[in-house]
Amino acid sequence: MKFRLVALDVDGTILAGDHTLHAPVTAAIRAAQAQGVQVCLATGKLFVSLRELVTAFDLHGPQITCNGAAICDAPSGRLIASFPLTAAEVARSRAALAEYAPDVPLAWYTPDAIYTTAPPGELDVLLAHYHEPPLRRVASFDAGLPPPVKLLSAAPPARLDALRAQIEPRLAGQVRVVRTAVDFLECMRLDTTKGTALQTVCQTLHLDRAQTLAIGDSENDIPLIQAAGMGIAMGNAIPELRALAQATTRTNDDDGVAHALRDWVLAQA
Repeated sequence: MKFRLVALDVDGTILAGDHTLHAPVTAAIRAAQAQGVQVCLATGKLFVSLRELVTAFDLHGPQITCNGAAICDAPSGRLIASFPLTAAEVARSRAALAEYAPDVPLAWYTPDAIYTTAPPGELDVLLAHYHEPPLRRVASFDAGLPPPVKLLSAAPPARLDALRAQIEPRLAGQVRVVRTAVDFLECMRLDTTKGTALQTVCQTLHLDRAQTLAIGDSENDIPLIQAAGMGIAMGNAIPELRALAQATTRTNDDDGVAHALRDWVLAQA
C-alpha cells in the first residue's frame, strides 16, 4: 500500500537533540510532499510554535498539536478541532497536583496560548527551549480562562517520576497522565492522544489507516504509531515505543526522519 499521509513527531524526531532542524530532514519532507504525500506534524506544542517548521516544509492541511488535543490547519493556524478537559477533570487534576506538588509550576494550555500562575523562572526557560511562546501570567486559574486542553507540570525527571506515581492512582479512569519529555508531565482527557487525533485527520482527508505512516520517539508517540498503518521508531526512541514499532530508523541527530522517508515513502515513487 502506498502511503498517502505521514505523521511526524517534532522534538526528538524531526528536530535534532539541540532542537535544530537539519537540511536533509527538510529536503526529505519536501520531497515527500512533492510526490503528493500529506505531511502532518504531531506535537505537544501549540501551532504558533510550529510556524517556522510550517514555513520550512511549506505545509498545508491539518496539523496535530497539544498532544492530540487540538488540530489546526496549516498554514493559517485555524483551529479545526479541540478536545479540552472538562471542569471536573480539571478540578481532579489540580487537586492531585496541589496535594503532592504544590511547589511545581503548572502550565494551563489552550489551543493558542499558555497560562501560568507561577512567577517568571524555570518554567519559562524550559518552554522557551521547546520554542513555545511567552507564557501569559494570571493571578488565578479560576479567573475565567478558556478550558485547558492539557495541564503541564515541569520539574526535574526524578521529581516527575515520583509525582506520577502519586497522582496516577488518584486519577486512574478519569484523566490520562503522560510523560511528554524528560522535564514534562501532563494531564489530559482519557480519550485524547496523538493517535485519536490521527484518526480524526484521516477521516477529514478521507484516508484509510493503512495509507498512513507515523514516526516518533517518546511515550506520547506510542498511540500515534499504533494508530498508523506503519509505525517507525526513531533510533533514540524509548524502548516501549521501539518494541511496538514495525521498524526503527536512525537517531534524530543522524537525520532518522530523512532516512525513514527515503526508505518507506520516497522509494514508493
